[in-house]
Amino acid sequence: RELFDHEDEEVFTEYDKSWLDYIRTHCPNGYGLGILDPSGKMHTMLATSTLIQEGGEDLYLLRLEDQSKLVDLQAEVVKVEQLKSKFLANIGHEFRTPMNGILGFVDLLAKTSPNDTQLEYIHSVQGSARNLMSNIENLLDLAQMQNGRLNVSKSEFNIVAEMEELARGSISIAMDKGVGVLFFIDPKLPTYITGDVRKIKQVINNLYNNALKFTQSGGRITVEIKLLKRNTSGTCNIGFTVKDTGKGISKSELSNITRPFVSGDHADNRLGVGLSLSHGLISLMGGELKITSDEGKGSSFSFALTLEGSSDHAMKMINGRSVKVVLVDEKRVEDANHLTNYLRSFGVSVTKTQMIDDTIFNDAEVVYLIASQEKSDWAITLSSLKRSCKTVLLLEQNEHLQAKMLHVVDTALSKPLLPTSLLEHLSKVLNIPQPAPVSAPQIQRGVSALVVEDNLINQRLIKLLLKEYGISVVAVSNGDEAVETCRETTFDIVF
Repeated sequence: RELFDHEDEEVFTEYDKSWLDYIRTHCPNGYGLGILDPSGKMHTMLATSTLIQEGGEDLYLLRLEDQSKLVDLQAEVVKVEQLKSKFLANIGHEFRTPMNGILGFVDLLAKTSPNDTQLEYIHSVQGSARNLMSNIENLLDLAQMQNGRLNVSKSEFNIVAEMEELARGSISIAMDKGVGVLFFIDPKLPTYITGDVRKIKQVINNLYNNALKFTQSGGRITVEIKLLKRNTSGTCNIGFTVKDTGKGISKSELSNITRPFVSGDHADNRLGVGLSLSHGLISLMGGELKITSDEGKGSSFSFALTLEGSSDHAMKMINGRSVKVVLVDEKRVEDANHLTNYLRSFGVSVTKTQMIDDTIFNDAEVVYLIASQEKSDWAITLSSLKRSCKTVLLLEQNEHLQAKMLHVVDTALSKPLLPTSLLEHLSKVLNIPQPAPVSAPQIQRGVSALVVEDNLINQRLIKLLLKEYGISVVAVSNGDEAVETCRETTFDIVF
């Protein structure tokens, strides 16, 4: 009645029959159109057409359903989502600037020779600040992703070096909680990968932090980065897995676990963005996040990415060498298996045993011992045997080789086990020559830099960091000042 002068109207179009027939045959869910009412207001309509045959004639019944309110409601929902994302992005930027200042000055404070207690406090501040910064970055990326503005950048990077850097920081956090961590970074990975290294590390970090939150003291987290396949096109399939022995996820929670702000029925009220963001980032990079869980026993999060990679191996293979791994401490089966996997990934032939007897040194160039220094009955037995090869004791992180062990073993290998340090160790104990390390390029003295930064605290931080390298720094607060300063002075570099 609002649209037409009379309740019954005939609608004529230039091709009315073909149009009505098109709606009937090709638009089973209706055809959207706009109609102006007598007042000039536009209504969004959904048209459906029905064919009725009466008296040998084809009659079409056109039904128009006004969906203007629904369309307006949908537009309002989109607007609210856009405002929410814009708010998250704005508040994220407001937090990021001062957080950079906090992180930078705390790092500088750690270099001022603090005592042990002060250093412990500094490390606590660093850990908390980095966690907060990670949450801020997640919120920013989630807001951009929901608005469809998050893109993947590609650059060449050393995947082993990047993953080892991530591992060192992750393991130290877990130690404070009493959670064991094993990182396996495949030595057969290409030296260089082309992809978005920041997003890859962000996903692994999010999955790792999620595992750490729900793994109790005495539990274990395993992170694996493996080469799955080399393709003829020059790309590589690389698999990433984070497994834990935590509380697990129920079947009812699994379906919602990657939704934003949903974190399952857990004791703490988390932001709930880590898994959602990880799911989105992995999809953006062409992968799929797969989650399996056994409630009460743990969870596994995995994904695979196809990335361009160099044709070489990141680590040198050591084929044709033989070692033994001796498990004395049965509580450390995971350590023995982890060491064995690493050694075999380098091409080393490994024999596993739990016996310390006359045959322990047979057919081995090195013997690795997984044993406790406190319960040292094994050491008495070993010292009574005639050694024909080197013996190595695997130590926990921050554990030192005790004086009483110096006459029992030749050397020690400390956790965490990572490919670069393990290759250096293997080369040393097997007397394999290594190429001389390449020295880092030195910055020439007298380099001048212009720093453009509107935050005075961060401006001071940047100046201090650059001066550590002998760089002469001039700082300004905005672009206009920068242009004017560059007209008067020539700089080698502008930040």
